Amino acid sequence: MQADVMRNVVPQMESLLWSTTCVLLYQGVRDLWDDVVSTKAWLGGVRFDSLRAFLDAERAVWRMAGSSRATCSSRARWRTWWCMAWGT
Repeated sequence: MQADVMRNVVPQMESLLWSTTCVLLYQGVRDLWDDVVSTKAWLGGVRFDSLRAFLDAERAVWRMAGSSRATCSSRARWRTWWCMAWGT
């Protein structure tokens, strides 16, 4: 399972965020090691002019059949999704 562990991509993320490319950061809450908490931790180290505004942005809850399953946040060209129990 070690081959499935994410490597540090902060330099690549910074390059993408400073370009005109739209970035989607997907994070599932049931990931074994790379969970939402670890993702939030490394986001603090990303150098991006809109990072503070992105982290402080309101989150929108997506509802499917009356249950909360995902939140979405976006700022400038950056969007992130936290999904829970999708496919179950």
